[in-house]
Amino acid sequence: MKSNKLWISFLLFEMISLFITSCSFEKKDNMPIILVTLSSISVTSKPTKTSYIIGEEFDKSGMVVKAYYTDLTNKDVTDNVKISGFENTKKDSLQKITVEYTENGITKTDYFYVSINEPEPKIEYEITYKNVESWVNSIGTTWVQVIAEIKNTGTVPIYLSSSSYDLEDANGQLIASEQYISTYPDVIKSGEKGYMYDETTLENSVQGNINVIPRINAKKATVSCIRYDVSEISISDTTYNGPKMIGRITNTTSKDEDGLIYVVGILYNSNEKPIGVLLDIITDDLAAGNRIGFTATSLCLPNTVNSNTINSYKIYAYPKQFQFN
Repeated sequence: MKSNKLWISFLLFEMISLFITSCSFEKKDNMPIILVTLSSISVTSKPTKTSYIIGEEFDKSGMVVKAYYTDLTNKDVTDNVKISGFENTKKDSLQKITVEYTENGITKTDYFYVSINEPEPKIEYEITYKNVESWVNSIGTTWVQVIAEIKNTGTVPIYLSSSSYDLEDANGQLIASEQYISTYPDVIKSGEKGYMYDETTLENSVQGNINVIPRINAKKATVSCIRYDVSEISISDTTYNGPKMIGRITNTTSKDEDGLIYVVGILYNSNEKPIGVLLDIITDDLAAGNRIGFTATSLCLPNTVNSNTINSYKIYAYPKQFQFN
């Protein structure tokens, strides 16, 4: 009886061992091979810079791209992506940038948007010439003539409103400070020149050279640059007020003018440096297509400025325009 039990136990052990061995081989041989593949990519952080000016190069700084796989894992692939779609030669408010990543023959893409903008217009100018002349007239009054030549070196028209200046003696001591100084013309286009100009008196005469420190008030022009034609110009000397300029202006625009019309003659010496300004302000209406005469004079020019020392001139004729912003 005991031997039968041992025999039965042996058979059970062999059967269990065979079953376990059989199952192990079956699991090993038929176990499915799970392939992990790329399922998608995502731009999880856009580049810090998403707004560009025409001509700027693409900057991916700050961008993070992650790849996602079928086993639900992910990794950073930012340094291995291909970026396309960036075009910096023209304005585009919504430019689509494509991000592409390939792994084991599988390619996935994502995208984001940037904007391409026109450059901001730059208000740029330089003072190309400045000068102060002082003299004492026949009754003992000290006069000064102040000139500053302003060149528009920017890309857009600029509006010149009232400016100011300080006068210093040769030792750098302040002599005078003047505000609300006229500038001519109101609007100067890119490459053109305008002029701050003043003729005034001083309480005391000044020995030696005088230096002017101009403070120009320039801003982007929001008013049009309007100029009238000038013709029949002649310059002659007067008895007491230096030279005068007479001529005609024609309203060549399609708009009647019922405000102030400025006629400004800039006088130059043989070195093409400005030596004076002649001015007339016309208050009569000037209908489109009509013309009117003018006489431009000065308050008090230096004695050295006369018809013989005037080598050339430039005339600006325009309706006085006011810009408040």
